Amino acid sequence: MYKALIVGDGIAGLTMAWTLEQQGADVTLIADPAGARATTAAAGVINPVTGKRYVKSRHYEVFYAAARTFYQALEQRFEADIWRERPIVRMLGSAEEGNNWSQRAGTPEYSPFLQDAADAGPWAQFVQPGHYFGRIEQSAQVDFTKLTEVLLPYFERRNALLPERFDYAQAEGLAARYDAIVFCEGGGGGMNPFFPGIPWVPAKGEGLLVEFQDAALNALLLEGEGDRTMPMLKKNVLIAAPRYRWDRLCWVGATYNWTYSDALPSPEGTAEITEALQNMIKTPFIVRGRFSGIRQVTKDRNVVLGASPVFSKFYLFNGLGSKGGLLAPYWAAQLAAHLLDGAPLEPETDIRRFNADT
Repeated sequence: MYKALIVGDGIAGLTMAWTLEQQGADVTLIADPAGARATTAAAGVINPVTGKRYVKSRHYEVFYAAARTFYQALEQRFEADIWRERPIVRMLGSAEEGNNWSQRAGTPEYSPFLQDAADAGPWAQFVQPGHYFGRIEQSAQVDFTKLTEVLLPYFERRNALLPERFDYAQAEGLAARYDAIVFCEGGGGGMNPFFPGIPWVPAKGEGLLVEFQDAALNALLLEGEGDRTMPMLKKNVLIAAPRYRWDRLCWVGATYNWTYSDALPSPEGTAEITEALQNMIKTPFIVRGRFSGIRQVTKDRNVVLGASPVFSKFYLFNGLGSKGGLLAPYWAAQLAAHLLDGAPLEPETDIRRFNADT
């Protein structure tokens, strides 16, 4: 039986471990209890368009289909609410932005994803005046907390969970016990000595948990969570509805900073999100929690998969950036096929693209 050790319990590590396990591999997962992961700070938002020009993510239809299948299978297996197909109301700050949106929505490539909207829908009475609106379809939200809550205990029950920090000094000795060690370390991957030469440009992201001080809005949020129809709301930051009917706390974020001194929540990040939220919503709110994490990104913005140039049994799965919920299932399946069946990796993600001599 193929034996694999997965290092890291963020979205990449959990997805990789479950994918290999479901294909018959003997999987052990190392989950550092003290580790900081971007997954814990993320809302798990899956959005087909990004940026001020509303550009559709490349290969989005393929990635979305893989993610939907993966998370819905997990929901059935564990009877857990993990995947929520939920539209996004997009706030547009000017008539020019509204016109740009309408032009994009009118093209065949974008019409399945973008729609014009007369108002903010359920958010209408709570948003700041002076905005135009659009609506994003085929968007979703992955509950990373619930994903962690079902998968970590699963591997623990199988005596396949090691709650410890991985020791690079012991890596060569461990390699003799496994067919592959797959490093899924997210923001910590830049310190891994077995994968030199990767042009990492990590970015810090921060998010807030806020409680809105309006009974009518809270009722809508909770009711919307019950029937899964309450849309997310986005301008410079995004508001995601509460995870549970009894929880009034909304996730708001996220920042994207390339310069930072540590991975902790910062006053600057809190201020940035708070100001952006005040420009969106006229309802008072209280900040109840702060989160932060480091997203591991490469200069070419593509995922990194493949074998270490130092030790052939060591593999990397990293570089998901801010799209882990969308990308992880598809690329985990690709790397699993490579490990188990020798399937070639796609050149755009193959780690060898960073070293022409490899």
